[in-house]
Amino acid sequence: MTTHERRITMQKKTPIEKYIVLGVVVAIIIGLITALQLGKKQDEQFTMNQMQFNYAQQLMEEERYEAGVEMMAEVMANSTPTAYLTQSYGYMNAYVEDYQKASELYLETIEINPYMIENALFMAQLSEFLVVTEQYDKALTVIEQAETLNPPEQLPNYQEILTNLKTKTEAALATEES
Repeated sequence: MTTHERRITMQKKTPIEKYIVLGVVVAIIIGLITALQLGKKQDEQFTMNQMQFNYAQQLMEEERYEAGVEMMAEVMANSTPTAYLTQSYGYMNAYVEDYQKASELYLETIEINPYMIENALFMAQLSEFLVVTEQYDKALTVIEQAETLNPPEQLPNYQEILTNLKTKTEAALATEES
């Protein structure tokens, strides 16, 4: 067989090969269309969640705390939890005096983003939530970590707050031991 004959033989495709190639091309096209549709739905959900989150914040600013917490609960149910969303939801729960939920959400925030333990304002808030909910062992650990951080500008009496929380916590722990 000459080189020319081999080329002609190699260029001829059997009907089965043609169908295999056609099937692969169709599968790729269907995959791309599906991915585009799923992406569009995801974008719509993200936009809806963002609008609800903004509305929840607006409700909080209007001092309609219960409604803000309810709206934020919807956002959380329809979103992948992020540190920012979880912390915001926790903070909103503190406004309605659900400090147990607030402390749980703040601890969850740390699980999502461990670097939050370096945020002094966050740690001061978490300390307070833990003391109010009488989780003194956790509170003492958080307070001691918070004491090592630089005070936030928006909280000029940071060290005083931590000192008061630590005094309350140590007194409560001493009472529990006796």
